[in-house]
Amino acid sequence: MDVNLKKTATDTAYIVVGVGVLGFQQAQVRRRDTLARVAALRRDARGTFQQRTDRIKARTEGCAGNLGSTVETVGNTVGTTVATVRRTVGNTVSDTVETVGSQVRAGAEAVGSQVKAGADIVGTAAPRGWVEPVVGDIRVRVEPVVEQLRTIALPGNVSALPDQVSKVIEVGRNRVQGRFGGATPTAVRTANSA
Repeated sequence: MDVNLKKTATDTAYIVVGVGVLGFQQAQVRRRDTLARVAALRRDARGTFQQRTDRIKARTEGCAGNLGSTVETVGNTVGTTVATVRRTVGNTVSDTVETVGSQVRAGAEAVGSQVKAGADIVGTAAPRGWVEPVVGDIRVRVEPVVEQLRTIALPGNVSALPDQVSKVIEVGRNRVQGRFGGATPTAVRTANSA
């Protein structure tokens, strides 16, 4: 077997160059396919992105329209509620003032009738015995109303009514006690009956 080294080396070189050329061509084909795929993916991505952007835009515009109408509805509801609260508070204040006025009048009438009855019974200048029950009666009738009024938040001058009524009752009680030297109703009754 004769081996021709030169021919073998030349054939090997041709084979290596051929394989290199074929590899290079194969790489070129793959590069073109890859570029085509990337371009197709980019077009698809752009289309998908545009579709999603359009959907988001449509939804956002729809939400903005709904939000505008919701804000308008809430504004109308709040306005109606505020008007209702104002009417209710106004009615409550006037009803409360009327109730307090009627109860104070009733208390004053009861006090007047008790004072007259006490003056008729005692007939003396020492009214301590009949004034103390009247003051107690006023307290029993007026103090619950005053406490109820304190729990209601009233605007302006109307909120001062419970304190004024309470002060008037306290001043009356102090005057009665001061006039009769702090004597108890029983001591006055005992002094009157003696």
